[in-house]
Amino acid sequence: MSPTGTPSCPTSLSKSTQTHTIYKVFGNLPCLMKEEINLKELSNIKENILKEIKPKNKIELKKIKLIAGFDLVFFKEEILCAGILIDFKTKEMIETQITKNEIPFNYHSELIAFREGPSILNTLNQFSKKPDILMIEGNGLINKKILGLPTYVGVLSNIPTIGVSKKLIFGKLEVDKILFENKQVGYAIKTKDYANPIYVIPGNDISFENAKIITEMLCIGNKMPLPIHKAHSILIKEKKLFNSS
Repeated sequence: MSPTGTPSCPTSLSKSTQTHTIYKVFGNLPCLMKEEINLKELSNIKENILKEIKPKNKIELKKIKLIAGFDLVFFKEEILCAGILIDFKTKEMIETQITKNEIPFNYHSELIAFREGPSILNTLNQFSKKPDILMIEGNGLINKKILGLPTYVGVLSNIPTIGVSKKLIFGKLEVDKILFENKQVGYAIKTKDYANPIYVIPGNDISFENAKIITEMLCIGNKMPLPIHKAHSILIKEKKLFNSS
């Protein structure tokens, strides 16, 4: 049983079959289910996941204790994923998990969440404690017709998730506000004086105001917030070790 209260379900299907281990959504609650589904059917699964999105705060700021950040890289026909668990108050690193995952299918621009998301969920399931918030590099929910990686992971883990990106794929800026179809969906935050801002957009179960507050509190001397920065640093070291072995 995983720390999220659901069974672990890592990907295990070959690319040649063009199938994928899917995390399906049933009713109002997301649950994990291992099932082989043709890629053509993923659009229906995407719609089911998008219906589960909740923009309101699931947890109060004062109750947040643990935050997890993730990063992944494609390496030698596998996905290496690093997950870091930190104490929100002290900023101390509590736990690190690194997983090797099979690449479920070849690249498709509209299916990135399905290709990369299971590796993050698998890594999340390895933690001994359940995080209160997840931080994932990528755009959160901007366009309600497009399923981003932070939203995929947030809905299927049932944990509030913040998407943090160095690039804004959709929308426009109005000072520090990110707008899409004239509605605010997130914030641009300048974390270093001579660098472009990062773009903070909720994935699920959190407001853009709280997503901004949390991200600002975790940007400590680096462009990206601490959990994502640490996960990236550890992943670089792991990749070097694999290269040398």
